[in-house]
Amino acid sequence: MDYRRDVACFRWRTGGGCGLRLISGVKSILRAASPPAKALMIYDGDCNFCSLWIHRWQQTTGDYLDYLPFQDPGVAARFPEILRGQFETAVQLVETDGCVYGGAEAVFRALAHKPRSGWLLNWYEGSPVFARATEWGYRLVARHRGFFSAFSPKQRDPRRR
Repeated sequence: MDYRRDVACFRWRTGGGCGLRLISGVKSILRAASPPAKALMIYDGDCNFCSLWIHRWQQTTGDYLDYLPFQDPGVAARFPEILRGQFETAVQLVETDGCVYGGAEAVFRALAHKPRSGWLLNWYEGSPVFARATEWGYRLVARHRGFFSAFSPKQRDPRRR
C-alpha cells in the first residue's frame, strides 16, 4: 500500500482516538506515543517553498502551535512512529492527544488552532470533494517542490522570530 496515494482521504475523530479512512475503506491509525505539550507542525526545512508557507502559517497561528523541521535531530527520536518518507512527502501535524495528520488536513488543523480560524477544517471535514481536491493539490505541489522552491525566496528559520 502506497501511503502517498492514501493521503487522498479524509479523517475522522472518534471518542478520544484518531483514525484514517482511506478511499479504499481500509483503516489506519497513527498516534505518537509521546505527544507534545503543544501541537507541533513538522515540515521540510530544506524546502524554500515549504519554509515560506510555514513562516506565513506561523504568523497566522502565533503561539498556538510549534514548528520544527524534520531535519532537526530530535524529531526522529521523539516520533519514531512517523516514517522518514512521510516527513519527506508532506507536513505532519502532531496533536497533543497523539493524533498525527499529514498533507492538506494537517495544514487546516494547524490553522484551526487559532480561535475563529477553523472554517477551512470545517469545510474539509464536511465536504469529501473539497478534501480530495485539496489533498490532490497538496500532493501536486509536494511532488514538484523543487520547482516551486526555485522561485521561492529563502526564508529565515521560522523558529526564530
